[in-house]
Amino acid sequence: ILYPNPVSDGSVTLRFQNDDLVYLHIQIYSVSGKLIYALHRWKQKQLKLDLPSLRSGLYIIAVNGVAKKLCFSWEI
Repeated sequence: ILYPNPVSDGSVTLRFQNDDLVYLHIQIYSVSGKLIYALHRWKQKQLKLDLPSLRSGLYIIAVNGVAKKLCFSWEI
């Protein structure tokens, strides 16, 4: 789950409900495919990303875990 969408203050929260996502590799891309941000975390139920420097637009968040891949799009 990703919220809020659209983002108004530059921060977005990811909430994970899947136990297959043990080690998280999170990447944020622009719609043109440019990698904007990346981080690695061990399993967390919730993760808040503060990204105030992102301009208004549409972004894609890719979350890769051990056995699962998730992809979200969101708007600032």
